[in-house]
Amino acid sequence: MKSLRFFTFFLLPLFSALLMNATWRHAHHPPTWNPDAGYIPSWTEGASVTTSSNQKDAFNIIDGDPNTHWQSGGVVPGKDEGLLENMTIDFGQLRPVGQIHTRHWAGEVGTAISTTLLLSSDGIFWQKVAELDPTSLHMVITVLPKEINARYLRLEHQLVRKDWNKAYIWEVKAYDRFGPYGAMPPPSKGHVSIKEMLGVNGYWSFGTDQYSDQLAPLGGPYRFKPVASHLRNYHDMSWDLKTPSDLIDFVKMANGGGTPATEWLNWDREYKAWHEGAGMNVQASLQFYKFKPEDWKNPREEGRRYASAFTRHFGSKNGNGMICSIEAGNEPWHYPAEVYREILLGMAEGAESSDPTVEVFPCALQAFDPMAEKNGPWKNYIGDRITPESARLLDGINVHCYSYATNQDAKTSYNYAFEKDDHKRRGVQPEHSNSTFWEILNAIRWRNTNMPGKKIYLSEWGWDSDGAGEDCTHDVCVSEDAAAKYAVRGALIASRLGIDRATWFFHANDKSPSGLYTRSGLLGSSKTGFAKKKAFEALESLVAMLGDKYFLSVLQENEHGWAYLFGNAGGKATHLVAWRPVDSNVVVNRVVSIKLGKWKAKAAYSLMDEPGRNVLQYYATYKNGELVLNINDTPIVLELE
Repeated sequence: MKSLRFFTFFLLPLFSALLMNATWRHAHHPPTWNPDAGYIPSWTEGASVTTSSNQKDAFNIIDGDPNTHWQSGGVVPGKDEGLLENMTIDFGQLRPVGQIHTRHWAGEVGTAISTTLLLSSDGIFWQKVAELDPTSLHMVITVLPKEINARYLRLEHQLVRKDWNKAYIWEVKAYDRFGPYGAMPPPSKGHVSIKEMLGVNGYWSFGTDQYSDQLAPLGGPYRFKPVASHLRNYHDMSWDLKTPSDLIDFVKMANGGGTPATEWLNWDREYKAWHEGAGMNVQASLQFYKFKPEDWKNPREEGRRYASAFTRHFGSKNGNGMICSIEAGNEPWHYPAEVYREILLGMAEGAESSDPTVEVFPCALQAFDPMAEKNGPWKNYIGDRITPESARLLDGINVHCYSYATNQDAKTSYNYAFEKDDHKRRGVQPEHSNSTFWEILNAIRWRNTNMPGKKIYLSEWGWDSDGAGEDCTHDVCVSEDAAAKYAVRGALIASRLGIDRATWFFHANDKSPSGLYTRSGLLGSSKTGFAKKKAFEALESLVAMLGDKYFLSVLQENEHGWAYLFGNAGGKATHLVAWRPVDSNVVVNRVVSIKLGKWKAKAAYSLMDEPGRNVLQYYATYKNGELVLNINDTPIVLELE
């Protein structure tokens, strides 16, 4: 009877899960397929729009194309005509409006009196919801205190009396309170520990121009053992091949014969230091950005041939086992979708035929904006680049999510507005409601619909900051303290979302002056001797405290404080982590009460404090059976008993 119970309650579900996974991976079609499953459409899609003048261009306001715009007819000399210009969008039915995104301009300073946003349920009685800056050119995001049920949205410009003075509107969008990223998914118990999830991006030699085995025991890949379980390499295919049609013999390379493109290169020596020396799992992003799309004469066959040779040599089935997963490109977003789809399918087929134990992922893609394939230089929409045919061979999807928000104080010129959208942005905390970090939610929804049960790799994330004696002065920089706190908070959120891998970009700063991503390292540049930055130390503390722990549940997730429960692989709660989801320039403490039930806190540690120092008396008390925490922007880890 005991053996029957064991089979019924343990082995049968396990076999069923394995069978479902195997069946899905090799099925001809996924269970369902919706290429736009992650996309959150604006209420303006399918709506109608009327304008006070120039009605023929009115649709440009809601066409989703940032390159089109509406302009008013202009203030008529000697008349009142054109002084009050507006557009009105009819959603067709009542919609819950919580966010309104507008890109408008009513001239330079002094050419407009006001720009007003209004909502109405019936088109007769209007409620003013915001006064906007008439001179804004960037996307302005208005978040309402609470949702308003409305059918009509109006943007109204009051212009000064100046002959032929005009107003412009590029785009208006409206969403519920969750905006274009959508709501957080319900929490579920984590399946990887904090340490298993965390990794670091690097490349050959880690900026030292020598093989990594020469950097032992404390340099290069060895340096990241306290903060990571895996390393991701930007494996440049142009180091291996002169053209995509070249053949490569990795065995010859391993024996000192080099590659067709680089006669001195030996990837075996480099990867051995990463995998065997540093004890890391290795993820290879097979980059081909240096090849032009037209260089591929037969993209599917050339992709298949290269990936087959690569996985046969580096996989665990027939090769040396140094590589556990590959990506079909890093960010080949200048490639036409039809070319990339063939390369992806070919690489997936090649890996499957040579070594199915090597996991295969696409390049980094996004499920947030389908218009990216039509507008702008970076064409990376997941719905256009992964097909049902390739999805069945893939082990998951791959995203890059940095934490930026539009700089609402940015000003640009009239001419610039017609050339391109205003991309001025700033680095923000990961919990910020309009942070691009939340594009990961769109990806999760897409995965859940089209590739359920498969993995999500967050293969690039992080913040640019000063530190290690190097300044950070460009637009998206945050302070070194902020980057350290956001790193920990971002990792905790990734664990809560069920992310399989979260790989920090980058291992070290670049030695060039401050610029986008040159200050994103966990370490300073070679100029500093690769000195540790505070983000490294913060992640080191996180791993020391919670490295072998798994996310269990959300205790609180609101504007007052976030609190997560972590525990061991068996589901026993061992730690609570709490913090305020605020900008790290805001350091005001707040008291929050959390119902812990049977658990009691026996110690508390700050991730930015002296390691091992118990600060329980400063942050936690009990009142009426509830844990009362005095928290700020720095995560506090409570050990439970």
